[in-house]
Amino acid sequence: RNYIKRNRKALIATEKGCSLINFLRQLSVSKVLSSPTETAKWEKVLNSIALGDAKPTDFETQIKQFVIDAVKEFKSDKAGNIASTATVDSSAFGACPSCGGAIMETKKGYGCSNWRKKGCKFVIWKTIANKKLGKKDVINLLSGKATREMKFKSKKGSDFKAALRLVNNKVEFDFGI
Repeated sequence: RNYIKRNRKALIATEKGCSLINFLRQLSVSKVLSSPTETAKWEKVLNSIALGDAKPTDFETQIKQFVIDAVKEFKSDKAGNIASTATVDSSAFGACPSCGGAIMETKKGYGCSNWRKKGCKFVIWKTIANKKLGKKDVINLLSGKATREMKFKSKKGSDFKAALRLVNNKVEFDFGI
């Protein structure tokens, strides 16, 4: 489903995969699903099975129980409310840091899909200080990272360099990069 791609022996998350991980981190059940530690534990058990030191049936039983518990938790009000308002698909850029909705591209910006239902006002404008943002910049902002350093134009017309960062759900200039 294009969430990851293989680069020789390494598996690398695609933009779509990063969006899914960001969405899952909004859900309580996802703390295990998106945890690198949990993934490492599963890989260790799978390696033990490959070496003949563990039984595949034991691992399968544990995974089945994990999925049953995860689905129950997902259907609970806390997780279900977030999940019902945001669907991660190929058109979503990530989860809204304000309400958990899906961030979708609009004509002028990247906004929360919950703006009608819940009145969420989160938005990242496509053009900031005369500089157009790329899709990768938006994904970086939504995943908590700063953008690359870019050249902007002030209201008075002078050029300046800065990166962008999300602070308290608002895009701000970061001059420290």
